[in-house]
Amino acid sequence: MKRTWFVCLVIDKKVKFFLFLPLLFLAAHIFGQQKDDAHSLLSVLKVLETRYGIAFSYADKNVADHFVDLPADDLSLTQCLNYLREVTDLEFEQLDDRFVAIRKPEAIPRVLCGYLIDIGTNEPVISAMVRHRSASAVTNLEGYFELALEEPASTLRVRHLGYQPLEIDLVEEKITDCLTINLTPKTVELEEVLISNYLVGGVSKTVSGGFEVKTRELQVLPGMSEPDVLYTMQALPGIQSANESVSDINIRGGSNDQSLILWDGIKMYQSSHFYGLITAFNPYFVDKVILTKNGTSARLGEGVSGTIEIKPDDDIAKEWSGGGGINLLSVDGYLTAPLSSRASISVAGRRSIADIARTPTYNNYFDRAFRNTDVASASAGDSLLNSNEDFYFYDLTIKGNYQISDDDKLSLSFLQIFNDLIYTENAEVNGVSEPKTSSLTQQSMASGIQYEKHWSPSVKSTLSLPVSWYRLRGVNNDIPNSQRLEQENEVLDIGFKIDTRLLINATTDVTGGVQLTEVGIGNLEVLSNPAFRRYIKEVNRNQVLFVDVNHSTPSNNTNISGGLRANYYSTLDQFTLEPRLAIHQKLAENVALEVLAEQKSQFTTQVIDLQNDFLGVEKRRWVLSNGESIPLVRSKQASVGLLYSPDRWLISAEPYVKLVKGIITSSQGFQNQFQYLRSSGSYQVFGVDLLVKRDFKKLSAWTSYALAKNRYNFPQLAVSAFPNNLDILHNLTVGTSYTNDRFQASTSVSWHSGRPYTHVNSSNPIVSGSISYDIPNAARVSPYFRIDLSGRYKFALGARARGQAGFSIWNLTGYENVLGTYYRIDDGNLKTINQAGLKLTPNMMFRVFF
Repeated sequence: MKRTWFVCLVIDKKVKFFLFLPLLFLAAHIFGQQKDDAHSLLSVLKVLETRYGIAFSYADKNVADHFVDLPADDLSLTQCLNYLREVTDLEFEQLDDRFVAIRKPEAIPRVLCGYLIDIGTNEPVISAMVRHRSASAVTNLEGYFELALEEPASTLRVRHLGYQPLEIDLVEEKITDCLTINLTPKTVELEEVLISNYLVGGVSKTVSGGFEVKTRELQVLPGMSEPDVLYTMQALPGIQSANESVSDINIRGGSNDQSLILWDGIKMYQSSHFYGLITAFNPYFVDKVILTKNGTSARLGEGVSGTIEIKPDDDIAKEWSGGGGINLLSVDGYLTAPLSSRASISVAGRRSIADIARTPTYNNYFDRAFRNTDVASASAGDSLLNSNEDFYFYDLTIKGNYQISDDDKLSLSFLQIFNDLIYTENAEVNGVSEPKTSSLTQQSMASGIQYEKHWSPSVKSTLSLPVSWYRLRGVNNDIPNSQRLEQENEVLDIGFKIDTRLLINATTDVTGGVQLTEVGIGNLEVLSNPAFRRYIKEVNRNQVLFVDVNHSTPSNNTNISGGLRANYYSTLDQFTLEPRLAIHQKLAENVALEVLAEQKSQFTTQVIDLQNDFLGVEKRRWVLSNGESIPLVRSKQASVGLLYSPDRWLISAEPYVKLVKGIITSSQGFQNQFQYLRSSGSYQVFGVDLLVKRDFKKLSAWTSYALAKNRYNFPQLAVSAFPNNLDILHNLTVGTSYTNDRFQASTSVSWHSGRPYTHVNSSNPIVSGSISYDIPNAARVSPYFRIDLSGRYKFALGARARGQAGFSIWNLTGYENVLGTYYRIDDGNLKTINQAGLKLTPNMMFRVFF
């Protein structure tokens, strides 16, 4: 007892609320004495130490709850220890003449076995993960598993991608035979993977013709030290950025505004930081990204050139996780926390570090983003004394998941993107120094509520309420002319979507639904001298009915997805009917045929009114189709693909034809004789996307090639047919990557034929103070060439945390790429402007995960 009291007194000195512990021990001791006159094992050990001249070694917790009779005095030490072994569950080991060790016997692992069965088909569920604390197992072809339970039985967790997660409370004494566990299929549409590691690890091709990127599994790509959601898309054939922007994506010759970008089902009108150079979506918050170039599901509208779905994790987190990192442009962090057994929340944030340190990487990005804009040069007539710019960006992401019941789930999403530029010049006007401050703010907020209801194992309904808001605001002060110009472009997109999916059988499902969308877009212009104000607000409402049918044969050799989408644009009083089709047919063991086709329509587009709008940095503003000067954009596309994938090889060829009608000249960014005209027309693309890839043990090499002929047709223009501004005939990338357990490296060489531009009339370039142009888009800039390199190393940081360090070099050779050429008149003289690409730009990063 003295030993027990001493421990309690020491604790009492440190933590006062432990004062009651001695009383508890005393009560337990008194109670034990009252029971059969037994002595506590602790007191018996003290007596035996004196009797035999020995010392016992033990952990207090192992002997504290034991009570025994005092062994007889005539017993030898060996007989005494044998007696104690019999009356307790402890082991007594005599180490030598002096010391005896007391320990609990090692637990004998008990084997728990079971079978996982599909509740609907009674078929075994294979490749499911079964976990009990630190032990785990994967079911075999018979759905069977075995687990060694070294710890007391508690909760058994079962996970499989195609089934609802299941948790079972184990009562050890009731488990006598192998368990039979029934699993309920998930009534969600799963993209069945056709080819894994399509380009690098983490990129897969699905049977529906799209591509799936798992950001947590994505291997390093050339030129990027960290994963980038939208840059990854450009590594695939047929997708590029003609202006070398990470987030401005051209899918098969379409302009950036023709790519529908959805974040957690919410349409985004802004996708970048640094005005196109950094993707605004935190890659460590994203679970997967799905890209569809053709054969889009009927549940998706808009995006006549393609769709990019960015999806955060929808699973309920069971344990804390997170991480953070820093590179030469920004710092970020994220955290996922369980709120209960049925709810969890994830939060991520990122901000620029330019206000703390302006790195060479930042300087290169700044020069690339603001070159040839009002920010990079003083206005005519100013005598520039000095200038100063302050650029800042951040993004914030929140996602909450709540499993209300086994059949009901609620998800809440929020995303904010912010870019802010303040540019101040001190200029001398009439001998007086005057400040000139201009600003440009670009921001987005997206939020959504999604509710899922499982009516039965084969029927699921989903209700979504997405809201997206975007604003671009610019203020330009012109001191010599005593003018202040304010411009603003604002978008508010509110939706209501409900659909139901019916699983008819194991190979067929049908999904149908209703979608209601209201989009309002406002454009503001305010000029101080002369006083002028114009504000235009337009609203469009869209009602949609759609149905999708998916069918696969039992052998999975044939997969067919077909759908029909009916749109009614009430403001335009226009109705469109859009069929969709995706067929995947396995022809032989390693050969497959793919047929994709679709029709689409789009009622939002971006226009450029003047090249110096919004300081010349972000010239594009969103507008709505009005049925007249801005028609509804419509597209038709069809493709036939062939895939050949023998051992370690992948060869893919996909010829296609694409026609887009309803485009307008002001949405194409012309910088020639059509710059100030507004006329409607179309463009047509004939092309083929090719990929050849070879995998070795730890090395892979690929070559992607895109051939595309892209032509405009504007019937009302003097020259109606001419090359598209995005007509890049040849696009070639050769890359290789190396991967082992800890280190990844990747490099690539990118080349493409130059973009078209319009040359001036060489004999008479300026007529009546205006530029005289030659045939539109008859000239081309020099071919593009770039070498990129990246590396990443993983390492452990203690038992739970791990680290990651990486580097990247964009444009390793420093080759001066010209992305486009145009002309302007400066003081009566013709000036040639070459838009240059990013110079040699290194970046480094360091991250910690836990």
